[in-house]
Amino acid sequence: MSQSVPTELGAALSELAGLLLSTNSFEQLLQGVAELSVRVIEPVATCGITLAQDDRVITAASADALARQLDEQQYEHKAGPCLQSLSSGEVVEAADLATTLSDHLRIALSSRSVIDQAIGIVMVQRHCDPDTAFATLRTISQRRNIKLRTVAAELVTAIQSPSPDNPPQP
Repeated sequence: MSQSVPTELGAALSELAGLLLSTNSFEQLLQGVAELSVRVIEPVATCGITLAQDDRVITAASADALARQLDEQQYEHKAGPCLQSLSSGEVVEAADLATTLSDHLRIALSSRSVIDQAIGIVMVQRHCDPDTAFATLRTISQRRNIKLRTVAAELVTAIQSPSPDNPPQP
């Protein structure tokens, strides 16, 4: 006896199958899954995919900048729904981010300006798009094991006040 699949779920599963067949890399697949999740799961504000790698956690994909910022705050404070789910192996619902992460979001929003400036600098220096520039900053942050906003602030400061030993790069 077979059960019928709701139309919305059927369409989502079809799109997921299409992603599996059409993406060229694991990163592209995860990015597609994050974006699909936001469209088909109700209610969802955003989606980030967190992976553990070499005793570190990273955001492998995110539906938007908000998801990236929320993940960065969780990693910085070593607490939050993504980390809880990763350690427990269970689904964790974050129903009210306004009260659980409001302080963290204020910090993230204040950091946003300097991160956006750093993204612009990397785009000019490397002739790349914003996503690639952000990924570059994130990789530097993870390799140096320092906060993304710290990497961004260092880059912006270096460009604003170059020293004779460290002229700005075009």
